[in-house]
Amino acid sequence: MARTVRLTATGPHRIDPATIAPGKMISICVCGLSQNYPICDGSHKITRAEEPGVLYTYSADAKAVIAQRPDDQYQPPAATAATPDQPPPIAGA
Repeated sequence: MARTVRLTATGPHRIDPATIAPGKMISICVCGLSQNYPICDGSHKITRAEEPGVLYTYSADAKAVIAQRPDDQYQPPAATAATPDQPPPIAGA
């Protein structure tokens, strides 16, 4: 599964460690849909229904799928067998 994401930033988003409470974790957005990018705001939850091999386009507010089509660049993951000295592959890695 893939999605179309329009990014408009022209520079980095700096995170000052001094602004994070000790022991508190922050999550960095990797889906590209966060309205608070690069900080995760939970927008990724809409992607749970995505299917492999389909390219998704989301609305500007990342609350609805507005288009989907076959992903012509999709390549199914290669099947690999685990060996005694190699752990099994991690799904989604």
